[in-house]
Amino acid sequence: MTPFKEKLNKELGESSYFTKELQATILQKAQQPPKKKRHWQYPVVLASMSAIVLFFIITGPWITINPSKQATLNEIARMETVKQFGIAWNWEDDSFKAGRVGWIFDQEGFQHGQETELLEQVLHHAELSEKDTRYSPFRDVWVQFEDGQIAKLKMQSKNEQLAFIDINTDLFYKVDDVVAGEFLVFFNSFEQDDLLSNWIFIFLLGLLLLRWIVEIVVRKIFNIQKGPKYISRGHQLATIICSVIYGLIVIVFIIKGWLIYYSVILGIFIMVAFSNIAIDFYYGREEKRHYVTIATAIFVGISLIILILLLKM
Repeated sequence: MTPFKEKLNKELGESSYFTKELQATILQKAQQPPKKKRHWQYPVVLASMSAIVLFFIITGPWITINPSKQATLNEIARMETVKQFGIAWNWEDDSFKAGRVGWIFDQEGFQHGQETELLEQVLHHAELSEKDTRYSPFRDVWVQFEDGQIAKLKMQSKNEQLAFIDINTDLFYKVDDVVAGEFLVFFNSFEQDDLLSNWIFIFLLGLLLLRWIVEIVVRKIFNIQKGPKYISRGHQLATIICSVIYGLIVIVFIIKGWLIYYSVILGIFIMVAFSNIAIDFYYGREEKRHYVTIATAIFVGISLIILILLLKM
């Protein structure tokens, strides 16, 4: 027997250095079932998505606060001044595409100025009348008065004549021809800008190209190889499930007419970005796939914010 074995046997034969209380504690912990590993990514993403949706429901601009009372438009306009209003092109009778200034995509917004004074004069001369089907809708007008009352008006025209339908009360108003003519001349200067639509289309094409360049640069910097699209079956299922959920959300928002709001567009982008980052981190963190997702999400997010700021100018 070697000296090492003799020393080992001697040590093992001696009394234990552990107290009975410590031995009981160790034995109790050893008998407990191992704790399952919990993944924080999915609860975080789910909580973030739920918080964003809840934020939309609570503070969404589509919720009408303090709508106009049953008083006629000309009565309200004589008692209260117009604080702000938004005006948007819309030839559809069953939809409304105007809203709070700064919240709506593709509308003109006005606050305290020549435009609000002109609208007040128009509303002063709006006389309650029976509905006339010969008038054709062409714009939606969202009006907020100083006391917080909201009016949602369908603007209609026939030659040089002007009329409104108050959506809140379903009342029909005709406007004096002289005042209506001045109003139409002023606002016809804001023609629907086809050039703007072309610029947005060019911007989106450039965004896709630059996103592709960002992905190439990030892969080169961090030496990330472009492997198969899916790491595993779980990766594929997670991606498909999230895509289906987002598709359903977009369909619901289209039906509700909520995609005209800047906040909704940004909210959908945030949900998609968070979930993609979490999925790529969980399934492909060894390959650093989430680096690419994070970089492209930051780039696209900044680009969307810049586009929204340019549209508001």
